[in-house]
Amino acid sequence: VEDGIAMNHGITSTSASLDERGVGGGAFIDRYVFPDGELPHLSLAISAMHEGGLEAFDIENLRRHYARTLQLWSANYEANA
Repeated sequence: VEDGIAMNHGITSTSASLDERGVGGGAFIDRYVFPDGELPHLSLAISAMHEGGLEAFDIENLRRHYARTLQLWSANYEANA
């Protein structure tokens, strides 16, 4: 749709190189967390969106909150298991 808006919420890698961490998170994450998933660096995600005709208007990094989010998820699970 012309002049439409899209939102992309994703988990990205901290590695901009195209080694194992650039497309995945390493053996543990690839096997147990995101099987067959890809964790591109933010620059690669933005580049792919740009190539698809999309423009980034706002980017927010929630990485600093992720460890606390996992702690809360775990505590809630344990409390309700």
